[in-house]
Amino acid sequence: MNFNIKEHFKFVRMPFSQNIPVEFLYQNDRTREILSKMSFAAADNRFLVLSGPVGTGKSTVLRCFTGGLNKDEYQVFYISCSAMTPRFFYLAPLLQMGIKPKFYMFNLKEQFNKEVIRLTRTLGKKVVYIIDEAHRLEQTSRYSNECFEEIRFFLNIEYDSGNPLSLILCGQEEIWEQSCLGNAKCKAIVQRIDLTCKTEALTVSEIGAYIAAHLKSAGGAADLFEKDAIKLIANSSGGIPRVINKICTQGLLYAMSQSANVVTGEMISSVFANEELPNIVLSK
Repeated sequence: MNFNIKEHFKFVRMPFSQNIPVEFLYQNDRTREILSKMSFAAADNRFLVLSGPVGTGKSTVLRCFTGGLNKDEYQVFYISCSAMTPRFFYLAPLLQMGIKPKFYMFNLKEQFNKEVIRLTRTLGKKVVYIIDEAHRLEQTSRYSNECFEEIRFFLNIEYDSGNPLSLILCGQEEIWEQSCLGNAKCKAIVQRIDLTCKTEALTVSEIGAYIAAHLKSAGGAADLFEKDAIKLIANSSGGIPRVINKICTQGLLYAMSQSANVVTGEMISSVFANEELPNIVLSK
């Protein structure tokens, strides 16, 4: 028996994975609206906050957005703030450019500011600074408020006459709670936010198209999942793309083990009955 999913279904790549090519990413009206806002923010040096529930595709949207930017026109800095400090705000992009950071904070700020000026005024590029997992600023350390203050100071570098770059904060819904941007101490930075957008779970009618997009990216048949299977996936996933991916992969494994060429509703039922996924990820 063949235990290789790609060979069994004659896929050119694995579907329902994180590394699906940008051109195959499923886009609904919400996704297109978010990408439009992000494109505007990048082109016009705006401050944008992207939030959404766990698993609804925030990082995927970021990948789609950055993948569509012309590298000759844009310089993108990306950090995931698992341990953010005010110093790291300046240090990380310098390291990404291969520049040795200065030691003292004042010199480090000045160094980063000069690089932004060089990129924007000398090279004529737009700078996009993305801080992912920004909701963790509340959890990482005693520096959370200082980090937000540092961001505010940097955006105010030209006497409030305009942002020197486009800043995008991306995080889970907790980013708006009192312990994060909802804190009264963050009022000054919240007032500087130009755009907000939010990822959401897929609707029942969108899930079939989402699955088909992943199958297309892998060179598979669009009707590989039967309608009953898709209905069960929709009912149990809550429309969360990350959960849909896991259920679909398990469905493919069941079909392969039975030497079948389609995923049936019965196979998806077996995924749930045999507790192939932790109950916590499934919609009740």
